[in-house]
Amino acid sequence: MSGTASISGFVLPKKSAGGVSYDGAIFCHLLGFTDCYEYASDHYMGDFHVVSSSDQHMLMFHGLKRDYQTDPMEELGGETFLDRLAFLEARVDDLYEFRLELYYEHKDAAARFASDVLRALDENYEAVFDVTDTGERCPVSVRFLERA
Repeated sequence: MSGTASISGFVLPKKSAGGVSYDGAIFCHLLGFTDCYEYASDHYMGDFHVVSSSDQHMLMFHGLKRDYQTDPMEELGGETFLDRLAFLEARVDDLYEFRLELYYEHKDAAARFASDVLRALDENYEAVFDVTDTGERCPVSVRFLERA
């Protein structure tokens, strides 16, 4: 059965390489993706996002969305998303958001690769986490969507 495995969340490098372009390339190469491209974007802090894609995957890596700083969220009691990340203190500029889609024919192979991805992130980043709809920190997980 074919489908898509999705992994998304936030990473905080142990030491930033100096911006989204460099940190994004390191992230791609860590996961084994050698082709990655940067695109200018004023929607994200750092003004760029990095993309890697093939017929088997799609990866986006970027700084925080600018509206995380400015738009109060009703479900957060009027706080901004960035207010909820206060536990990071001054490291917000080094925080990146990512989304990885793995397109698979065999779910067990995708599950093994996804497990390798999570292990690589845990070993190479100071913090790896996701955030719930209410702004609470939670572990990064893998979601599978199967197609008939």
